[in-house]
Amino acid sequence: MSYNKNIDRMFIEYKVYRKMSDWKPFISRDELPSCQMMGKKKFVGKKAKIEAVYRLTGKRLSEDYTTEQINNYLTVELFNTSLWHKYRKIYMRFLMKRSCC
Repeated sequence: MSYNKNIDRMFIEYKVYRKMSDWKPFISRDELPSCQMMGKKKFVGKKAKIEAVYRLTGKRLSEDYTTEQINNYLTVELFNTSLWHKYRKIYMRFLMKRSCC
């Protein structure tokens, strides 16, 4: 019995979706126009604060700082100053920034 070794393989790409309120995924071969794909957040919490401080003041805080140390820095250096509003604006922008996949 012989068979053809030169079989072309066809690859099908599926997309997996999940509704925000439902944990069960559903699979589709097509992109769903009603679904908005969301990437991962690029900056979250401590990283967003560090990046916002850097963009505002040019001073890079260490990644080794704890959240409490960063919050103390913000309280002493920026809170109740003219820079606080600018910091919050930059910080919120970083929280909303997303990277693709």
